[in-house]
Amino acid sequence: MIWDILIFAVGVQLGLVVTLWRLGEQRQWIDDEREYLTAWRDDLFRMQERIERDRRGGCGR
Repeated sequence: MIWDILIFAVGVQLGLVVTLWRLGEQRQWIDDEREYLTAWRDDLFRMQERIERDRRGGCGR
């Protein structure tokens, strides 16, 4: 009886540890993707500004 409770409790703890670990991995992946997409967006804005500046005839050099 006591062993059943202990085994159950250990199983629950291991399940929580694995779940939290996986959530941490997903959080890191989300942060990495957010950083990549932010850099990509910033590059697009810089390209757009350059195109608009070139269309006006001043390349700024």
